Amino acid sequence: MLMRRLSSEQFAAWELHMYMDTHPYDREMFMSMKKHRDEASKLKTEYEAKYGPLTHDAANDVSESWTQNPWPWEYRPELEDIPRAMGISDQGGNYNVPV
Repeated sequence: MLMRRLSSEQFAAWELHMYMDTHPYDREMFMSMKKHRDEASKLKTEYEAKYGPLTHDAANDVSESWTQNPWPWEYRPELEDIPRAMGISDQGGNYNVPV
């Protein structure tokens, strides 16, 4: 939901930016564009605080350690306890199945 709100604000800001190309003296639309741009910036900051950087240049860590974390499609919280329930232990990242 947060990403959808962010996308909506970015879209509105961009559309108004293009409108301003042909109507540079429309103060009301300029203020509306600024409001959407500010809201998009706030939502982007909130999103990145919760989920990590949206772009590679948003990451402050130059070591790119964010690439070592699980990708969104690799993390499944509903499966987190299944290996332990089956008696499988994780030692050093390798699952050892009891024989």
